[in-house]
Amino acid sequence: MPWNKTLLITLCLYCLCFQVKSIDLSKLDFSQNYKKNGVRLNYSLSQSDTTYRLLLSIDYTRYSSTDQIENLTLLSQEKFSSSKDQKVTPSYQNTKRLVPGEHFEFRFSVPNEHNYLVIQFNYQNTTYYYDIAVNESLAFPLATFSCMRLEDSAIGPLFHLGDSVHLSSLGVVDQTYYLYQYTTPFKHALPPMVTPNFDTTNQILDIQKSAIPQNAFKLDTIKSLYFIQTDTTTNTGSMCMSQSSSYPKLTQIEEVIAPLVYISTSEEYQTMLVAEDSKTAFEDFWLKIIPAKNMAAGTIKAFYRNVQDANELFTSYKEGWKMDRGMIYLIFGPPERVEREEDKEIWEYSRYEGDIKFTFVKQINLFTQFHYVLEREKSYSGIWFSEIKKWRQGNI
Repeated sequence: MPWNKTLLITLCLYCLCFQVKSIDLSKLDFSQNYKKNGVRLNYSLSQSDTTYRLLLSIDYTRYSSTDQIENLTLLSQEKFSSSKDQKVTPSYQNTKRLVPGEHFEFRFSVPNEHNYLVIQFNYQNTTYYYDIAVNESLAFPLATFSCMRLEDSAIGPLFHLGDSVHLSSLGVVDQTYYLYQYTTPFKHALPPMVTPNFDTTNQILDIQKSAIPQNAFKLDTIKSLYFIQTDTTTNTGSMCMSQSSSYPKLTQIEEVIAPLVYISTSEEYQTMLVAEDSKTAFEDFWLKIIPAKNMAAGTIKAFYRNVQDANELFTSYKEGWKMDRGMIYLIFGPPERVEREEDKEIWEYSRYEGDIKFTFVKQINLFTQFHYVLEREKSYSGIWFSEIKKWRQGNI
């Protein structure tokens, strides 16, 4: 019948218009997100009632003046390995082209049954995927505000000493914010063969509490963590941290020495820490383990390139090189393959006549949605010390 045929065609066209290719995140390789000199994504997500606000910063290296992020799409889906998802249509969006990349702001809603927001875009003929849990059962509750630098609207969590931080609210504008300042440095990750699993957030901390009657404050202490809430009876809030203006690159000799804890003996490390001339002690350490100056210089450059990359990729409530993933990245370099599951991330390296796998499990953390803790095993002892030996011999 002509009418039925017309209706059928209309329905088919409607389905095609609104159909979105489903994404099974568990089948993807996320290693490109960790490549050296690759794309760096940072975001802040806040929520008020059913409205989400996503502040998105994507940094990348421009090889020409026309380089830009292409086909940026937001999807929401029910499961990590979802066969059903839909394109998110923002009620508001804004884009800024910045020197290091691009900055985006979106406001949107997602269906109640959807648990994940997926960010998809293309750069340099490569498709990137990032997932964000938007359901409270999968992550900590989202705050109604985001931390932004007052001068240029850059988003946290990383800021620099002296920056003025603006608390940009999605909900109530006039409200009191409560600030918790953590001044005790968080400990570095322990080697992968140290068992049982040890979470270095479990330590006694000095915490200073104060109220902010306005929606801005200044970072007055270097290497401090700030946690801000509007309701102190909950665990909902937003965090930011202060670092030196050179961070994620380390320039102060005390900062430079700290990551050597992974490749030095206890005696060597203590010698550098207590030395009257820290710079000379640092140089003596490297020339002792790698006497050839050119080889030592190349190894130092490679080591601190990994430190800087780890800081760029994994800085959260503490420096990136101190995190479990940052530690593995620093010693082993970028993973060759990265698989994701709903509650874990698996890194693979092809070495020693077989694959090495490190599994990082997502754990609940007050400060961050993506707190991954390494599943430590005694069997990692051999490959760990083998890699440390390579660093100490300049064989990288």
